[in-house]
Amino acid sequence: MNLDHLRYFVALSRTENYTQTAKLLHITQPSLTKAIHSLEAELNVGLFQKSGRSVTLTPAGKVFANDVESALLLLDKSVTNVKRFNQQKSPIRIAALRTLSIKWLPDMAQRFLQLSPHSAVQFQFNTDTGLSPDILRGLRDKKYDVAFCSKLDHFSDIDFFPVAEQTMVCITPTNHPLANRSSINLAETLAYPQITFSERSGLHPIMTSNVKLS
Repeated sequence: MNLDHLRYFVALSRTENYTQTAKLLHITQPSLTKAIHSLEAELNVGLFQKSGRSVTLTPAGKVFANDVESALLLLDKSVTNVKRFNQQKSPIRIAALRTLSIKWLPDMAQRFLQLSPHSAVQFQFNTDTGLSPDILRGLRDKKYDVAFCSKLDHFSDIDFFPVAEQTMVCITPTNHPLANRSSINLAETLAYPQITFSERSGLHPIMTSNVKLS
């Protein structure tokens, strides 16, 4: 099974948009489409179904996406560990949110290694539980050397530097009262049932504080 195809599949499972995923992966959309169709043919099961201009995971696709993402993270970690036997390099232990670990962080590490081919460092990647508080506690306990996650106010002993931005979006049914709005205030969403970030995530207190300020 082609590892590149599996990585393409995981990326598409997150964006659910062929055009956006192809751009993120720096490949053509036909190449991405061919890779996904090849994977589905090999598995003899549909992984995505069309949803307007985008796609959504099928039930089988959801199970496969979860397992493949875990397997790829384990594989990358294992490859890194094995390579350490033949390299006398200092390890840099990095923890990051899963959203940054799919594309942004690997690209950053790759560019660093390309610009510094003789650098005596070895990256070790980890996502911990995937939640910013746990990642920061691991950094505080010296499990990691550097972390990429949300900024949290109650970790005053840790220095934070902005490296990326995320656009917050509100997704509603087409017949929802807020559906035709081009922008909304977070406070305007409080009257409706919501599926949102876990209370333990790094973005939850940011959203809560923005609502209180409104």
